[in-house]
Amino acid sequence: MVNTNTSTLRIYPDDERFLYGSGPIADLLPGWQITNGGVKVITIAYNAYCGSRSDGGDAGIGLYQRGVLTWATSDHALFFSDCADFSTPTTLSQRGDVPTNAVGYSITGSYLPTYTVSMNGVVVGGKAGDIRAFAGQNVELIIDIKSLPTVALFDSFQFITAPHVEPESLSYGTSGFSFSWTNHVSTAYQVEYAASLPGVWRPIGGLVTSTNGIFTFTDDPKKHNPFVDQHFYRLRWVP
Repeated sequence: MVNTNTSTLRIYPDDERFLYGSGPIADLLPGWQITNGGVKVITIAYNAYCGSRSDGGDAGIGLYQRGVLTWATSDHALFFSDCADFSTPTTLSQRGDVPTNAVGYSITGSYLPTYTVSMNGVVVGGKAGDIRAFAGQNVELIIDIKSLPTVALFDSFQFITAPHVEPESLSYGTSGFSFSWTNHVSTAYQVEYAASLPGVWRPIGGLVTSTNGIFTFTDDPKKHNPFVDQHFYRLRWVP
């Protein structure tokens, strides 16, 4: 479900032991702590309706795999049912390493509630945010999930890393200068150019998106600035 490109900040079941029923948080969501309605959740349902809190009440939190909930958009997703306590936030927390090349994060899901994401006690954003200040650090990640409707689906917390332009993708032809890069499909980029370094960066075109994780861009420098002999390009991730 939540895959953060590291071995320490993650959410997914290690195996398929819990096909139905429930199990400990440590087994189903390794490394994470969850509170619901201010009460620590100690078990969570898997392909079932509700987990349970430490006081014996229903937490209303389940872990579902694709096919069980047909509208799930990832292999596994956290499902908050209407037997959860929606009066106070549900909080997911874990300590782990942020990738050294991380620039941000994004959250995906259905019936999205309001998120507040913090690292080491500093709020860094909501559904998406800039975390370059924490790249390469060991942090306490806390996700507060608020304003839940009767149900909510939390598909993915994904670290966004700096894009890597493939050298073999660089080309110049009749249509102009082209290049491509790879990253998570939930990201969007603004390509910018400058006539010199250091220089003034100006945007070219609209946001570049992708449905398969491969991004492409083509520009004819002579059209937007015919009096400059050289151009420098950069990618700016847009949360």
